[in-house]
This record gives sequence, C-alpha cells and structure tokens, in this order.
Amino acid sequence: SADILANQQQQQAKPDASTAVVVCTADELKKKRNELEKINKLETKIQTELKKIEKQRKTYEDDMVSFKSHHEIESDFKNEKQALLKSKMDAQQQKESMEKQVLEMAQKCDQLNRKLNKDPYHQQLKEMEDKIEKLSQNIFAVEDSIADHKRQGQYKNISENVIQIQQQMNALLIAEMTVCN
Repeated sequence: SADILANQQQQQAKPDASTAVVVCTADELKKKRNELEKINKLETKIQTELKKIEKQRKTYEDDMVSFKSHHEIESDFKNEKQALLKSKMDAQQQKESMEKQVLEMAQKCDQLNRKLNKDPYHQQLKEMEDKIEKLSQNIFAVEDSIADHKRQGQYKNISENVIQIQQQMNALLIAEMTVCN
C-alpha cells in the first residue's frame, strides 16, 4: 500500500510536471512567436530599405552616364577657350580694319572740304545760303509784326463796342434817375 501510494503520488506529480512543461512551453512559444514576428517585421523593413537603396544606385548610375569625365571636360574647356581666343582676335582685326577705314574716310572728307572751300561756286552758294537764312529771319519778324498789328486792329473794334455799351448804360441810368425824381 505504501508502494501504491508512492506510485500514485508519482503519477500525480508527473501530470503536474508535464502540465508545467506544457505551460512553460506555451509561454516560451508565445515569446518565440513574438520574436519571430519582430524578426519578420525587421526583415520586411530591411527588404524595403534594400529596394530603395538599389533604386537610388540605379538612378546614380544613370546620372553618371550623363556626366563627362575629367579629361572630356578639360578637352571641352580647351576647345572653347581656343574658339573664344580666335573670336577675340577676329574682332580685334575687324576693329583695326574699321578704324583704318574711318580714318581714310575722314581724310578724304577733309580733302573734299578743302577743295569745296577753294571753289568759287561753293563760296557763292554759301553766301547765298547765309542771305537766305537772314531773309528768312526777316520774313519771320515781318510776319510776326503783321500779326501783332492785326491783333491791335481788332482791339480798336472791341474798344469801340465797349464805349458804345457804356454810353447806352449811362443813358439808361440817366433816364432811370429822371423817372425816379
């Protein structure tokens, strides 16, 4: 009976131990599932970040294709500099050529003016132009004087009208004063 009791106690102790193991295992399983869920979320984040980084890398590679190398940039700079220097030299030559042409034309113009000043017909034309200018000024002065006289002549008519109106008013006033007296 003591053996049976001990055996029963062992059997009762066993289900308690197995239940504890199952309970412990259930708690551990929850913890492991939570950890697994966290790991899966982390893995998803990492995959998303890797996709973004890969996309950026492709964009950068595409951009790098459009960039020129240092050698190409230096070559372009040298070519542009040479073209600008050539343009500058051409412009300088054109400037010098134009200055020379202007100087030649100024000399020709001076020679022609000297010839004209020596020519008697030119002298006569110049004297006639001076006379015409003086006559034009005189004509303007005469026209201005005539306009002034016309305005003064119109003043006389106005003056006569005013005097006549004044005489009529005086006559009316006198007549009114005699009627009142």
